[in-house]
Amino acid sequence: MEDKFPALGSARISGRQSGANYLVKTRNFLALPDAGYVFKGWMKIDKTSVGTPSPRFRVVLIDDAKRTVSIAESAEYDASKLGQWQCLECRFATSPRVRQAVISVPKPNDATMEVEFHIDDFLLDVEKHDG
Repeated sequence: MEDKFPALGSARISGRQSGANYLVKTRNFLALPDAGYVFKGWMKIDKTSVGTPSPRFRVVLIDDAKRTVSIAESAEYDASKLGQWQCLECRFATSPRVRQAVISVPKPNDATMEVEFHIDDFLLDVEKHDG
């Protein structure tokens, strides 16, 4: 985790969320099978519900039938540093079945969360591809 200069044009997410198992997510996008990836994203949390896990990034890998093949997650945001930008990352490999992916900020399914946070500067890079 690192400090970041003040962001210009970051996405701000705020409010109360219940029901869905994510606070925010991307659309599905194409992913390479049999590839190694690194994902990095910046997050700054100003407020979150007490007693719920700190937010993190999640990459869900999906097959042709739109089923989840696997999930990769970054470390949690360090809640002792609220209000500071932190770079959260994860490395993962895709299986031969993977065709798509989606990036989200997950939440517990049964939790209602009140949040105020920013996300910025996603990077999803292929480190290795055998295809």
